[in-house]
Amino acid sequence: MAKQSFRISRDGHAYQRQSVVEWERTVGFIAHQFWMDDPVKCPIVVILDFYLLFNKADIDNLAKAVLDGMQGIVYANDRQVWSLRLTKSISKKPGVRIRIMDHGNI
Repeated sequence: MAKQSFRISRDGHAYQRQSVVEWERTVGFIAHQFWMDDPVKCPIVVILDFYLLFNKADIDNLAKAVLDGMQGIVYANDRQVWSLRLTKSISKKPGVRIRIMDHGNI
């Protein structure tokens, strides 16, 4: 699910599409199942491999939703990401593979 810029309602309030909010919650829920420790506070490397049914999303928008979904669970703040490696490919099984490493161990 790609996270694009906020939308503006008719009354001038900024909002994010509900599907994006739900995707971020799903990412956070699943991250919490795999990450049992406190959020790390060191610089990290994040590698995201996206598998899509169709090539209709910008890769940077795909990454933003996943990074925001893991914030506060795997790492304290996404400002800790010192290196971000992204790929996307077409697949019959959509999803994302997430790898996170300590930046100092690369």
